[in-house]
Amino acid sequence: MLEIRRFSSLCVRVIAVFLVAVLFCGSGLTLSASAKWRSSSSKTTAAKSLEIRSVEVDSADGSTIIIRGNRNLASSKYYSALKLSNPHRFVIDIPDAVLATKETLLKPNVQGIEKIELSESRGTFYNASRITLYVSDFETLSKMNVSVQQDALMIGLTAAPVLAEAPVEASTPQPVAERAGVIPVPPGATLIEDIFYRDEQLIVRAANNGNIHVKNRLVLTDPSRLVIDFDKAVVSDRSLLKPISVQHDNIRQIRVGQFDEETVRLVVEAASPERIQLVYAGPDRSLLAVKSGPGMMFSSLPSDVVMGQLRQITVNKDSGDTVIRVSANTPIAHRVLKDDGRVMVEMDNIAASPGWVSFERSQFPHIDYIKVEPMTAGQPDSKLVVTLKGDLDLASHLTPDGRTLELMLLASRRGSGTALARQDFSRVPFAARVVIDPGHGGKDQGASREGLHEKDLNLAVALKLKQSLEARGVKVYMTRSTDEFLPLPKITQITNSIKPDLFVSVHTNSSTNAAVTGIETYYYTPQSVALANRVHNKMINAVSSPDRGVRKAMFYVIHHTSVPAILCEMGYISNATERASLFTEVRKQKTADAIAEGVVEYLKASVAAKAR
Repeated sequence: MLEIRRFSSLCVRVIAVFLVAVLFCGSGLTLSASAKWRSSSSKTTAAKSLEIRSVEVDSADGSTIIIRGNRNLASSKYYSALKLSNPHRFVIDIPDAVLATKETLLKPNVQGIEKIELSESRGTFYNASRITLYVSDFETLSKMNVSVQQDALMIGLTAAPVLAEAPVEASTPQPVAERAGVIPVPPGATLIEDIFYRDEQLIVRAANNGNIHVKNRLVLTDPSRLVIDFDKAVVSDRSLLKPISVQHDNIRQIRVGQFDEETVRLVVEAASPERIQLVYAGPDRSLLAVKSGPGMMFSSLPSDVVMGQLRQITVNKDSGDTVIRVSANTPIAHRVLKDDGRVMVEMDNIAASPGWVSFERSQFPHIDYIKVEPMTAGQPDSKLVVTLKGDLDLASHLTPDGRTLELMLLASRRGSGTALARQDFSRVPFAARVVIDPGHGGKDQGASREGLHEKDLNLAVALKLKQSLEARGVKVYMTRSTDEFLPLPKITQITNSIKPDLFVSVHTNSSTNAAVTGIETYYYTPQSVALANRVHNKMINAVSSPDRGVRKAMFYVIHHTSVPAILCEMGYISNATERASLFTEVRKQKTADAIAEGVVEYLKASVAAKAR
């Protein structure tokens, strides 16, 4: 009887496995045996599907293409826009949408638009409807922009398309704090704790690494402006609800308001709103940069880069090492970054739905999690994030066709028996050269409070840092040693002409929210991540101030420098308590020594890595 039961149970299992295999094969779904995809956005049902019902020319003006759906398209979740050349085209992706029209090729009678293609992309990692407008020349492409109105996307052929009957008051923030006396905080809301302008970009920062979600972007005229709405967000302090004056060729002023109980609104008054980009500047979505430039549109990709979709992610073992393979349907334009516990792959031209990658944790105990998320607000690009538990080396390899990126997490192979590994350096192991940049100077005072200026504190700490590094055997070059003003291009010109081993810019932070305190360290290039982490950790351990993290940002002096470069924010001059601490000789010396120790530790690690 027992034998019969075992045989019956085995038969049931075999039949179940066979049915699952048939189901997966029949659906065309491709999943690795060791990695599966989990994404809430990829589980839409037919009943919940967003339908694209029509693409037509606005009969009123004849120069606007209208894309209509069966529900509101205003949320940033429902569209992304990209301009590409060779051929010139404007690409609109609407994730998790289906085409409810049989027409796939349109030839509208609109000057400058040659044709419109409608297509669908269906796969494990990305489902979207794509509307591609092919245009005759770059001038036409540069004038095109996308905006929203109720249930429609409006593609205009002017630099700042007008929304029909768009009420002016709808773009004007109405501070809730002024109306109700307090700002109610809805459950699960993101607290916006800081909004400030620096180095030609506006930074919006969320408290406690909360996610900033852009739910709406509108381009309006009379005056021309870009309206940005943050979903389920409230400002942490009513002092943030005020205009920000900006000296920029494009942006004139930025107004901040609590539009309603769950929406923070930015109104960016600009001559060319379509040239403003929203970029998530950190490894998470808690830091958003709003920036603009004379040559900027939606995309800065090379003209020969083709947009593609993520196809597959696998996690496997290879000779004891872990290999993560990321595959797409086109060559991947990417960057690989690594800090002490995280690997990030930024994919400029690869669209993917956000979600988690499942893997066998028993086989890969050194991996905490793997996920895919958007890299840039409003663009079909993506980022792979791998958080590690152990000390692993990283190597990456792109296959000859460019469509598969292999990330190899290598078990540490540090040789403990070498003289180099046993040696304890008290000084730098070679004739290192470092450029120190005391931020601001001369007519540029930086942030100021109660007669105290950032430029003076930056110089004082930088001079102490110079002494501390020289005591450790480092050759130091200063961009300035007195109270003088240097334009940003001059600073990077000095640095690049010296060709040092690394660059450190010393700054003091400020905020319109007087409660904010803490230390931050910024980098931009992948080669600067390790330096930023080591210096930041030393500062946090040496000074009693909150750890506000290591962040990526496109500050000019670290963006245009050819060597590893970081920008240290020593604390907030806008906070009375921290300001008093920052200007003490004890805090200045501790900060300078901590930065020096981090620099030397980085230089030692560089030599050790080369020896391996």
